[in-house]
Amino acid sequence: MLDYLENLRKKPEPERRKAVLVMSIGITIVIALVWGAFLGMRMNAGDFAIKSDPTKKGVPTIKETFSNIVDQISHIMDSATSTATDTAAK
Repeated sequence: MLDYLENLRKKPEPERRKAVLVMSIGITIVIALVWGAFLGMRMNAGDFAIKSDPTKKGVPTIKETFSNIVDQISHIMDSATSTATDTAAK
């Protein structure tokens, strides 16, 4: 490997940049493969088991989500309006 790097130093810059790009992509692929292998083993071992809580309702619907957002925005607007009114009255 050291001989390859010594040889690479003597080559023109575009060729060195190409070699660096290829090496960095290769290292990234190796890291991703190792990570994926260990992630797969952990998932098979049950580390990511989903524990359900019977008291929770589940995933909210889109309508509930937007309703909650609208309620929160209206609460913020009411608070801002009452604060502005209180400040103006003083």
